[in-house]
Amino acid sequence: MRTDVAALCLMLIVGCAATLRAEDKLIPSGRAEEQYLKADVVLYFDGPDAIQIERPVGQREAFKLDVLTARVAKATKERKLAVIIMSKVTRLWPDDKFKAAVEDLEARLKAQGFAKVAIHLASGTFPTPIYRE
Repeated sequence: MRTDVAALCLMLIVGCAATLRAEDKLIPSGRAEEQYLKADVVLYFDGPDAIQIERPVGQREAFKLDVLTARVAKATKERKLAVIIMSKVTRLWPDDKFKAAVEDLEARLKAQGFAKVAIHLASGTFPTPIYRE
């Protein structure tokens, strides 16, 4: 009985240590949540033919990349911070294609006057991890 308890304790300690090491490499979730909540616009990018505006609320209809500028202009007044959440599907793209999409989206939003653009990765949890700021 004692060996079972000792083995369980050892597994918990090892599991916690592994978790701490993995979390140390991530940007703290507090900043990601703060960005999401303070953003003037939050975009969900699932490809050039399937973009949605998550925030402000009520803009969830999917649209294509060619109308991004008009949709964002209509949805925002302030342009301090934009957050783009890259879908899990886009994360499976080859690295060069993914990076090109990120660069293009960031350039389009900066051209619209956004002071800062943060890129998050869809993860199935909230807040989404920060990929780039």
